[in-house]
Amino acid sequence: MSNTDTLQNTTAQLADQNAVAEAGRKLVDESEELHVVLPHIDIKTDIHTGNVLDNAHYWEGTQKVKAEGASVTEFTIDGKTYRPGEVVKGDESGKLKNFTLNKDGSYVLEVENGGHISGVQIGYKVDDGDTTVDSKINLTIESWGAHLDPSDAADIIANDRDSFVDAGEWVDNATGKVSGNVLENTVNKAGKDLTIDGFVIDGMKYNAGDVAAIFGIGTFKLNADGSYEFSVEGQRVDAAKMPAVSYTISNGEGKENAVLYISIDRSKIPDAPYAEANDKADPIVDLSTTKVMSGRVDDGNVLSHYEGDDKPYIAGFRIGNAYYAAGQTVKVENLGEFTMNRDGSYRINASEIADENAWVPSVSYTVTNGYKASSSLMRFQIDKDDPSDEDENVNSTEKTVTGQVLENTNYTVTEFTVNDTAYKAGETVQIEGVGSFTLNADGTYTLDASNAAAGVTVPEIEYTVSNGFKTDTSSLEITLGSSAPEQPAPEQPAPEQPAPEQPAPEQPAPEQPAPEQPAPEQPAPEQPGNEAAQAELVDEDEKGGDIGGNVLKNASSTLNGQPVGELSVTEFTVNGMRYAAGETAQLDAGKFTLNADGRYWFDANLSQPGYTSPEITYTVSNGAKTDTSTLTIFYDWGHLEADGAFSYPHDYEVLEGDNRTGMPFIVEGKHHDTELIIGDNYKDAPATGDKLDAGSAWFSLISDVLVGDRLNIDSLEWQSGTTTIKGSSYNDVEEGLDDYMETVRPGVDSDEAVYNYVRENYAQLMDTNPQGGDDVLIGSHRDDILIGNAGNDTLTGNAGSDTFVFMINSNSGQDTITDFTVGKDKLEFTDLVDNSQLLWDAESRVLSFTGVQDGQTYENSIAIQNASTDTKLEDLLTPAAPLV
Repeated sequence: MSNTDTLQNTTAQLADQNAVAEAGRKLVDESEELHVVLPHIDIKTDIHTGNVLDNAHYWEGTQKVKAEGASVTEFTIDGKTYRPGEVVKGDESGKLKNFTLNKDGSYVLEVENGGHISGVQIGYKVDDGDTTVDSKINLTIESWGAHLDPSDAADIIANDRDSFVDAGEWVDNATGKVSGNVLENTVNKAGKDLTIDGFVIDGMKYNAGDVAAIFGIGTFKLNADGSYEFSVEGQRVDAAKMPAVSYTISNGEGKENAVLYISIDRSKIPDAPYAEANDKADPIVDLSTTKVMSGRVDDGNVLSHYEGDDKPYIAGFRIGNAYYAAGQTVKVENLGEFTMNRDGSYRINASEIADENAWVPSVSYTVTNGYKASSSLMRFQIDKDDPSDEDENVNSTEKTVTGQVLENTNYTVTEFTVNDTAYKAGETVQIEGVGSFTLNADGTYTLDASNAAAGVTVPEIEYTVSNGFKTDTSSLEITLGSSAPEQPAPEQPAPEQPAPEQPAPEQPAPEQPAPEQPAPEQPAPEQPGNEAAQAELVDEDEKGGDIGGNVLKNASSTLNGQPVGELSVTEFTVNGMRYAAGETAQLDAGKFTLNADGRYWFDANLSQPGYTSPEITYTVSNGAKTDTSTLTIFYDWGHLEADGAFSYPHDYEVLEGDNRTGMPFIVEGKHHDTELIIGDNYKDAPATGDKLDAGSAWFSLISDVLVGDRLNIDSLEWQSGTTTIKGSSYNDVEEGLDDYMETVRPGVDSDEAVYNYVRENYAQLMDTNPQGGDDVLIGSHRDDILIGNAGNDTLTGNAGSDTFVFMINSNSGQDTITDFTVGKDKLEFTDLVDNSQLLWDAESRVLSFTGVQDGQTYENSIAIQNASTDTKLEDLLTPAAPLV
């Protein structure tokens, strides 16, 4: 079959799948049957958690597919409707003690032990942006023993000697400080000691005693004895909710998992600045630096350049996309441990990295004075040089000698040698005629020669110093004297005379094995690859490749006609950006992935009926040699429209959501209309989590503007006759813009005038409200402007040169851009003063920035999916192609 035949077959299948998706794709969420049985007579209340969307799915033909994009939009109990995240208390529903259901489908339920309740229904709506379906939880609550004969229940209670149960905790507290003990609700009939093994918040695992930072809320600590402390502090984000805390209890024989849920009303919690808050301290400073580590362990202080009392403090630090409280010791997989304290001191112990060539993740941290804040970035590099440690010469009139051999206290002593016998660090050796000697790993030593004869000579002690990667050998010479006159210079030449004799036996002894050992070791790894190194490695270029295939089909590695070595793809490059095998590159027309086994595929975004990709260069290896080849992907789907492209009438449209209803605005625009879509049109009502799609089903020649939350027209002012009209007087933003356009652009169609005005002046219309919805914005396949504003937004520009707009000093949230294309798209910050305000970590693909608004500090981030590690900050900010 030819490439053309394969391509036509693939695109025909794609067309059939799209037709099924449009006509037969059905969203289903099955009802939840929740039967709660109280686990013990002594349990007063019981906490249950789960997720109602775990069984939400689509039927695509006969295939069941999980509905990843579905969310809960509302729930109903006893005829009353609630928004996601609201708490239903016992005084509102006599059947439940406490209940909440979140947008992501997660719920927390507290029930009381007493009586049998059945027939409880909690209705809820599930929406995927296209379809809304109704579902429900059918809840049955059964107290302990309800199904037992009373005499049997009494007998069980009387003879219970070993029950071990924990039913969790629900805590209602309106203050900013909450403390308690999770073991108070634990049944422990065996009387064994109980301990907390650890706890989990939002998927992050903590050890007992750790302090967890909860973004936008504060800190939480759970100790091994069950006591906990929760504090609302630091940066506060209104949209942030206190997540449930899962914890594990052990009694030495078994384990119990339970949940702590803290329900708070932060509107009742007054501001409580940290004790270190000092408005005289200057936190607006770029402290970004590269720390060259002298070994696995190193330390320092990021605030060391501040002098005097007016210095800021560290509020927290971020590794990857997780934020930790200052003072927290973080265990990082494949790294080790890292700690940064509020005073700026830090310590890194890279115990788990492979070698000195390994990558060490960067740490961004927040510098604040309690009122303003900025972020800085610390990158780490490992010094490739051997550790350096000078020889030690000690003269003492005392017979008990203590000291320290390490100048760099982050180094360690691994072993030492006395009279040609080696000992491990920390061991004590008895030196004949002298006494005992100990040299510890931290470099401290003790010589006890209290019983030695006067004038005894202490043999030279050699010791090995390690920085965790490489070693150095040094020596310690201790000279003992019975009195001060024994130390003068005339007597010192005596020990110096043997010095010329020592190099002969001593220096060659340790130095000769060093070069001898690597010699046999180096050929060892080379021998298995000798055949591969001699093999002929060939891989032909791929031209006009399908949207899927395998680049290794025409690759070979042979020696004397026989296959040698294992073929794999190690990396590829497209548009000047490198990617490791298995990573995905974002191109304007879709996403490209190339795996190590040679398999590749192109996920087209349907923006173009015909497409030829830029040249993709990839590297093939047989384990010893490499070859570079190229791949070009081509498709032509024009034949899917037999009569040519359809002709659609073009119009301007302004679409706006009514956030006064509390319901999300879910809209799909038309790909042939020029649209301004505003998620939340009313400035006095809370923003909702909206889904705005500008019309991405097929290719488009139209550019759109999408605004996730509100537009701010308070600064607009115009005359109507003799009356001055102010934009701030309007609650309905779209109405205000219509009226303004009648004055400044009379005679122009209202929607066309509003669209063009917003596109030209969006920077002056940015919403400054820190409350925003978690929005999904999907652009068309032209040059769109996407403004998420506050909340944790997901932005997809699709094809074209798109502009993603943000504000530094805002509660921008934790946003994600799914398809940023370097050279086409750009990020724009309307209040950016200097690029040092932005911290780009290419390894984690996260751009971080600290916002300060109305005295509040917000830690914001933008995750750039599928970015290359070659991506630089300027690549993200480079102007996109001219807007059309």
